[in-house]
Amino acid sequence: MKIVKEAIEFERGLEPKTAMGLGLKEKILKELEEIGISKNDIKMSNDLVISLNKSWYPGDFGSENKFMEIQFKYMPKEKATIAKAISKGSKDIVDTIDDAVKAGISKEEIKELIDLFIDKNDRQGAEIAFKKFERTKEDIKRDKENNIYVFIGFTDKVPVAVNGKQYYEDKFATETLVKLDKYNLGHLQSISAMKIRVQAQYGGNAKKGVYKMEVPKYVMDEETYTEIPKEWYQLFLDHMKKI
Repeated sequence: MKIVKEAIEFERGLEPKTAMGLGLKEKILKELEEIGISKNDIKMSNDLVISLNKSWYPGDFGSENKFMEIQFKYMPKEKATIAKAISKGSKDIVDTIDDAVKAGISKEEIKELIDLFIDKNDRQGAEIAFKKFERTKEDIKRDKENNIYVFIGFTDKVPVAVNGKQYYEDKFATETLVKLDKYNLGHLQSISAMKIRVQAQYGGNAKKGVYKMEVPKYVMDEETYTEIPKEWYQLFLDHMKKI
């Protein structure tokens, strides 16, 4: 059998793997230069996740797409899969983050990928969704056992009969109570919409406002309620919070 001499020459004093790594980085830099991006325009982590310096922005959108292709090409496969899902919005960001956690990507690395690849319009939703994965064991237990309901509450006049005569007294009433997922941007935005409606219709009326109530699931577990269940009315009055 003919033995062929190894053709790779390593820099003096460097381990072979280190030298090979430097060679790959040089290859990446060359590809970047071909689309008009210099090594001063980028930052590169040890596992070859590439980001642009904040001071640099490509004027040609086509070049920006090519830059992203290079990013996906050289970063670790698991990260590339998550990065593509984030950039394309191919699934709910909660599911994407869950996939990343299952793939063994650290929270810090997931945040880095979100910062690099998510559309700026989706960033708020991603930040809210990520809080779900930062929960403590106590937080998870609490979320598992309880529901949160949001609703517009107000003081209403209700008829009361006393000694054959009818009077009216103040009583707290509500519009529809809606179950809230606090890790869902759409749900949280609905609270803002409720507040805007209250302000537009009732101004600074202190008797009208948006409230939330956290209750055990064994007490209330429907998606909506038209009113506070009578048996839990006093519980709501004692513990609900205006938001």
